[in-house]
This record gives sequence, structure tokens and C-alpha cells, in this order.
Amino acid sequence: MAASANATVSLDDLRCEFMVDPVGINADSPRLSWKLKSNAQNEKQTAFEVLAASNEALLTPEKADLYSSGKIEGDWSHLFPYVGKRPGGLEKVFWKVRVWDKNGEVSEWSPTASWSYGPDSEADWKNAQWISMDTEYLSGQKGFSRKGFAEKAQWIWTEEGVEGKAQNLPAGVRYFRKAFTLPSDKKVKSAFVVITADDAYDCYFNGKLVGKNHDWKSNTYAWREPGGYDLTKVITDGENIISVAAENGRDGYAALAAIVEVIFEDGTSLQIPTDNTWQSCKDKPEGWGSLQLTQEGWGNTVVEGKIGTSPWTDMKVGDNLPNLPALMFRKEFSLDPNKKVVSAVAHITGLGLFELYLNGDKVGDHVLDHAVTDYMKTILYQSFDITDDLMNGKNAVGVLLGNGRYTNPRVGKHYGQPVTRALLRIQYDDGSIQEVVTDESWNATEKGPIRYNNEFDGETYDARMELPGWNRVGYDVSNWEKAVKLDSDKIAPGKVQAQMMPPIRVTAVLTPKSVTRTDRGTYIVDMGQNMVGWCKLKVKGSAGTEIKLVHAETLKPDGTLYMDNLRSAKATDRYILKGGTTEVYEPRFIYHGFRFVEVYNYPGTLTVGDITGCVVHDDLDQIGTFETSNAMVNHIAHNIFWGTRGNYRSMPTDCPQRDERLGWLGDRAAECRGEGLLFNIAPLYAKWLRDMADSQEEDGSVSDVSPNYWALYNDDVTWPSATVIIPEMLYDLYGDAGVVAEHYPSMKKWMDLMQTYVTEDGVIEKDTYGDWCCPPESPELIHSKDPLRQTAKGVLATTYFYGNLRLMEKYAKLLNKNDDAKVWAQRADAMKEAFIKKYYNAEKKCFDNGSQTSSVLPLFFDMVPAGEKEAVFNQLIDKIMVHTKGHIGTG
Repeated sequence: MAASANATVSLDDLRCEFMVDPVGINADSPRLSWKLKSNAQNEKQTAFEVLAASNEALLTPEKADLYSSGKIEGDWSHLFPYVGKRPGGLEKVFWKVRVWDKNGEVSEWSPTASWSYGPDSEADWKNAQWISMDTEYLSGQKGFSRKGFAEKAQWIWTEEGVEGKAQNLPAGVRYFRKAFTLPSDKKVKSAFVVITADDAYDCYFNGKLVGKNHDWKSNTYAWREPGGYDLTKVITDGENIISVAAENGRDGYAALAAIVEVIFEDGTSLQIPTDNTWQSCKDKPEGWGSLQLTQEGWGNTVVEGKIGTSPWTDMKVGDNLPNLPALMFRKEFSLDPNKKVVSAVAHITGLGLFELYLNGDKVGDHVLDHAVTDYMKTILYQSFDITDDLMNGKNAVGVLLGNGRYTNPRVGKHYGQPVTRALLRIQYDDGSIQEVVTDESWNATEKGPIRYNNEFDGETYDARMELPGWNRVGYDVSNWEKAVKLDSDKIAPGKVQAQMMPPIRVTAVLTPKSVTRTDRGTYIVDMGQNMVGWCKLKVKGSAGTEIKLVHAETLKPDGTLYMDNLRSAKATDRYILKGGTTEVYEPRFIYHGFRFVEVYNYPGTLTVGDITGCVVHDDLDQIGTFETSNAMVNHIAHNIFWGTRGNYRSMPTDCPQRDERLGWLGDRAAECRGEGLLFNIAPLYAKWLRDMADSQEEDGSVSDVSPNYWALYNDDVTWPSATVIIPEMLYDLYGDAGVVAEHYPSMKKWMDLMQTYVTEDGVIEKDTYGDWCCPPESPELIHSKDPLRQTAKGVLATTYFYGNLRLMEKYAKLLNKNDDAKVWAQRADAMKEAFIKKYYNAEKKCFDNGSQTSSVLPLFFDMVPAGEKEAVFNQLIDKIMVHTKGHIGTG
């Protein structure tokens, strides 16, 4: 059937799983979408037809070898599930569509679109191995291993503490000690201690001061960086003692954590971690640090938790330690000279981050590949069409491997040493396939220019160590090592899956608003606004000159960088010149949130033409704008746009600058709907829901952050409610019922767990964070304990949980789980009744203490008694206009 001359509809923006021509996807029934274009009013699609073929030339109704739907009545144009054949192997599928308009006239066929499949099982990866370098390459970087500290040390305090719970403890110095005896039949090779305290410590070994840290006055979070101190020269045969004076600098949390490790010449070791066998004392006893072990005044210690226990959830204790460089891998291969390449795809994953090169050029325009996950559950790979990157004859492939969140220096998660896996699949015109895989034939080195890379602290790049031509044919690898195949027990066991969301890209480049020389001899660069990304620097100077770039969001009144809000993140990049001609530096495996940059030791005069800001984020389609006639409102909207977009880092993070950068569930549960009006967030949030499912424990508990780099399993209602709320957003805004079906089991599991916390009076009071950061009348009241300033836990948790019950009822009906729907409805009805009975004050027309939040939530979730909504609303308005003088007073 030919297109009708009377048809008023044309088609464009063909997508598969929300993406344009995706390469390497994992989906049993990929979902197809298209958009209608017409100049006619009230136009609509009344029928459609889809074709799919293994070759574009076969895309006709008569020849389509994979799928020919025939005419299907209906207006389905979004997320239509493909039910055709799958080509052999990992081949490409070509497809197109045509539609019938409101008058029954058929359109022209759409432009051709495509998708290709990626590896979905171990068999698909053929012989591609996980490769890295021999672990000995780490030995020169290691210093003192924090592995034992992370796994065995415990937070302890005097008997003032409460077991398993950090308390508000009084300020002051407390004393700790632990005596131990070395085995007489072993000879010491080395010994060290790794130690930290909240807030400060002096560490003695056999009566000698070996280490201390009193930085808490200038760095509130100094405890996050445990110190390592050599004990080899002070340890003795027989009996030894470690003694610590730990200071709680102000009333609040207080704890000590340490481990002594002794390595013997026979390869065995002895570990002495902090635990309840250590002794403690409130007052300084005589000879407290000596081997004269008098017992007077000494008592037991109390264990407050393991390393990683809240509130000490983010520490630099990864076993990679300070100076882990980027790794480089390469291999040469030849194409068959008697055949023509018709297509070639590279499938690759790099833990933590990677860049792929072919014949000297970077493949693709992605940065910070790939998306972050909990690698114990899921590992993502990227796929690239490399057909045009190949050359006749010999070719060279290279991989540059950064640390990312896999080789992580913070206790939240540290998975292991960097590792990569790749499959290059080349198809010839005769149908034959050539595969190039990672294995022990590859060469590897750690002696490249990226000497250090850490997402939170920055990158050190020594241009003198550049290896020109390392990713080209003919490079001399005599000084390189052979790559090492890593056994499965040394790699996180997550399932390897395709990254089915847009990559991170550099989407804009900002020119500085100003560059100002300071009286310190440095330069302050002002980008004119907050941004997320890094700086690109041009410089010319002598070899060995080291330039330092420190990033911050704002300045102090004296014009210096304000760094306190970064906490322990150093946000510092270093570039060491090779000398000669003009050099250009741009980091690869880090990013910062900043407006200001202080540049140290720049040779010559730095100008606005020498430095730019590269804006980096998940490259989500912008689908909406917001503009008013009010300049101030427009500026606020501008800030919201940039702030939201800057926190897209394959998860919606809470911040891009400090030592956190986590996907806090509560931060986006409500905000996501507004985001969906600005950006196509469907693939990002679908991925994030899988992160949440990955974080779920066997009993149903969900971490407050996902991926769960901080294991915050508090079993509170409000933050994990995002697992139930976000699927509704994806269904309402994008028509994606698939996420509801996919995550219904995990949602149900969590809801059933939380149901066990419902009290006898029918409400639930499981809430950890309260009305978070409710605006106070003055800054010091931000976390006031005054009950009149707080919203009751039961109000917060019960309203959210009731809302979840109604959503679960909605989902069950959508999925035809009618028995479930009845259960959810019954629970919801009972909880609403119990909530009103417990919290509603009919005389004052408010709930509980009348906080703004305690009115907003019942109004939003429809939990106000019948006929009382207007009265409660008026009470709320009065509270806003009188109590907070026209400003919102909710967290």
C-alpha cells in the first residue's frame, strides 16, 4: 500500500527503550516509540504498522525477515513491545513504522532506525577475560594497608558510651590501652598502626609518641582520614602496649578506632583491633602509656559499632591508598585483507571508569564511563560502533582505566583493584565474525601520566610521563608488562549488563567571568556561576613546574576559597609540565562542583583565554523550559535547572562537590515529577530503581542511599518510600508500566517489612531524619530538639506510608493483582482512621503540634477528616503568613 497523497501525518524521533539507535542493549522485547508530526488540528494516529529486518534493504512488507506487524488498529505510539525475531548473535535490527491518520489515510514510512543487542550472558562474552595488572604494581603505592582496619576495627569509647549506639558524650580527653605479647617463635618483619578518633588523638607505642591528629578545629571531619604509622622500630619481642589519648573536642559523638598489624617473616600476621578487650580511663593515670600495667582507674570499653556505622559513614580506608595511578592497556590485531568490514562493535566495561581508544583516537564522546552501581550486584558495560575507526591491516586498541567508585578510598564501598573486560566484534561482508577480546596477550602499564585519580579529591597528571603513541600501531611495549587475568574471587560478582541510559558528556564550555591575581601570588578564577565538571587549562612553562587547581563554590569575605562545605573532599587537580610548547590539560576521571578555582604556581600571567570550565552531566534530553515576566523568578528557575542537571551522575545525587555525592532516596521522591517536566529522566530513573532493588536486603530492608555506598539500613519510612513513589512518576509521565511490573515484588517486600512496625494504635513511627532541615528562625535552631519545632515521627511516617499503601493498591490493580489490591486498600483505610484518631485536633483544626508539615502532608495524602479540608488549609495559611511571615516553614 502506497502512502496516501491526502495523509497529513509524518513521523520522526524513532526510539528504542527511550534511546535513539542504541548500540548494545539487553531487552527481551525492546520497546519502540515514535512521534507524529502534522500541521492539521486534532490529528491523531488510528492504526500503525512496524517492520524490522536484519538488513535495511529488506525493510518492505514483503521482505522484512524479522518482523512485519501488518496493520494494527490503535493509537499505540509509545513503548510498543517488539515481538519479532531476534537476529543471530549480537546483530543489528533495522526498523521503521508508518501510521494511519484520523481519516484513515496512511503516511509515508518513517526514516529507518535501528538497535543492536549486546552481551547478555557469559557465553556472549566469548573468551573475553577480566584483566588488570599484577597486584605487585600496588606495592610501591600502598603504604600501610587499611584493609584490616576497615574489616576488623571497631569504634570504642569509655563506659560513658552505649553499646551499639553513638551518644552525645561530654567533651574531654579519655585514655585507652591494649597490651599484647608477640609469639616467641616468630620474627617481626614489619609493624604499623592505623588509627583515627572523633575528634583527636595522640598515639603512643611502648611509651613513645608515634602519631597524632588534632586537625578537628580546622576540619570537622578529620576523623575520616585514618593515620598510618610505622611501628617496626619501636615494637619489641615479648610484651608490647599501645596507648591512646583520644579527645572529644566538644559535646557530641566520640569514638576511637584503630588496629595494630604485625607482619612476621614467615608471612603470617597478627592483628590487634579496637574492641571490648581494650581498657579505658576517664582521668589520666600515672604512667598510663608505659608497660607498667597497673589496673587502678582502668575500666572496660564499650563498642559503639563497626567501621561504617552511622554517624561515621564516610571514611578514607580503601586499600588502594593515596597514589593509585590510572592503568593503561593495549593490543594490536589485524583485519582479514581479503574481506570487507560491514560492521564492528566494541562492548567494554572498566571498573571503575574507562576510556577506549582505537588507532590513537578516543572512541565516542562519552566521559566518566560507565554508570555507577553496586558492583556486587550489577556491572554495566558500554557499546560503541567502531566500524569507521578501523583501518585496513593492523589496528591498535587501548584502554585507559581510572579508579571511580570501584577502587574507592572511602569505607562506604571498596570493591578491589581496577579491572577491564572488552569484546570487539567485527563482521565481514561474507557473514564471518572476528573477535578481539581482553586476555593475557594484552600489555599493561601503570607508568602513564595520570598518577592519581579520585572522584572526590582530584587528579594528578605528570605530563613528563606521557607515552606518545601508546594506543597506535607499532608502539614499543618492551617496558610494559603482560596483563594479568583476574580470577573471579578478585572481582565484584555483579551481573554484567548493558548501560541502557544516556552517557555522561561535556555539554557546554564556560568562559570565566574574571581572573584575579591575589596578593598570595595565586589566581582566583570566577566561572560566573556554579557548575559541575572540570577546568581545561592552557599553559607554557618549564618542565617539572607543578600547577595546582583548587575548586570551591564560594569565597570567604577575605577573598579566599570557602572549603568547609566540602568536608574532607580536597577537590584539587595537579598538573606537572613537560616543558617546551604550549600544553593543554583536561582531567579525565574526576569531577568537581564549583564556581571558583584558585590556581597556584601558574607560569606567566593567567588570563580568561587560558582556562575554561567544562560542564559535565548525564546527557539527558531537555524537553521543557520555564520562563516568566519576572527576572528574579527566572533567575531562580535558572539556578534550579543548573543545580538539578549538575547532579545527574548516572544517579540523581544530593551534591556534586563534597565527600558524599550519593543517591539519597528522600531527596528525589517528590522532586522527580518536576524534573520530568524539564528532562527526559525516564532511563535515568529506571536505572536508579534497579540500584534500589540491588540494595534491598533479604528481609526487604532498603538503604536510604542507592547505590548503597553508605549502607544506611534504618528501616525508616520516608526516604525508602522513593522505591514506591518513583514508579508512579514514570508511569504517569512516560506511560511506563514496565517499571511497575518489574519492581512490584521488591516494593511489596519492603512494604510487608514496614507493616511489621505498625503500632497497636494503627500508626507507624519509623522515621530517621525528621522534617529534614526545616527552616528555623535563626541558624542555630536548624536541628532543634524542641518538640514544638519538630514534626512528630508518627505524622511523617504514617502519612507517607498511607500514601504508599494507596500507590500499591493502584499498582496491584494495574497488574491485575486484585487480591493484593484489596489488602492494600484495607490497610490504607485502617491507617487513615487510626491517624485521624491519634493526631487530629478538631478544635484547632490541625494535626499534632500544628507544624506546617503536619498540615501539608495530610492535605496532600487526603488524610483529613471529611468536611475539614478547608479549615485545615486555612489554619496552614495562617501559620505561614503569621508564624513564618509569609515564608514556607517545612523541611
